[in-house]
Amino acid sequence: MVARHGLVYFTAETPKTGLEIFVSDGTAQGTRLFLETIAGTGSGVPWDLSAVGSRSSTIDRLPRGGLGVESVRTDGTAKGTVVLDANVGPGQSLSYILSAANRFHTALGEQVLFPGTHATLGTELFVVDNGATSEPIGSSSGRCWLHGSDPVMGSQASIRCGADLANAVHVTLVARQALPPSPFGKTGWLHLDFQAYVGLIGVATGPTYTHTIPVPNSPTMNKVKVLFQTFSIDPQQLQMSLILSNGLHWTFGN
Repeated sequence: MVARHGLVYFTAETPKTGLEIFVSDGTAQGTRLFLETIAGTGSGVPWDLSAVGSRSSTIDRLPRGGLGVESVRTDGTAKGTVVLDANVGPGQSLSYILSAANRFHTALGEQVLFPGTHATLGTELFVVDNGATSEPIGSSSGRCWLHGSDPVMGSQASIRCGADLANAVHVTLVARQALPPSPFGKTGWLHLDFQAYVGLIGVATGPTYTHTIPVPNSPTMNKVKVLFQTFSIDPQQLQMSLILSNGLHWTFGN
């Protein structure tokens, strides 16, 4: 099970679909089949769902058609579903000696890392290009979580944040690069490098906000990385209310 943007993705079994991936907004009307990895009543047996950016998820499944147990990346469409076949051919790429906790896929910039088993290489770490990726990093110093959509070139991307403050004012900054994180408060981390370029994205008020950011459709933007963080305060109690959000790492791409 994985939660993303107010939706929960989970595995469930029905007589018509077998064991497959469903998505829900918490209502009966908003619960539907997300991806049928094996058409018909046969079960794709998906497990270990992981969100990668805002557009796609990765799963491990037991596919047919001459492939072994593999990792799969999907956006919920047949066209956007790709088998990450580390061990090309009928041999499985996922090793049962790997615990469930160690099979999850991890975003690192525009790349996705996942452990797999190869016929000659053995059990190793594999990587695949994910294109544009929005990756939350670190933790907040309070209840202020920053997340966003993938910065696909030529699109309108967005970042969103909210803080549990009565009279919240949010100041969001962007930096060209991140420093090694330094502690901020009891649980937060400062990632912005103020010695390099740091720009103001915007100032907003209220419990939540969204900033829409146009992404240029330019080859020079491909794989460019930036970092966002939000400072939230309550002006009526400045000394007691300063909260620093988690970091949000963007990699531009397609």
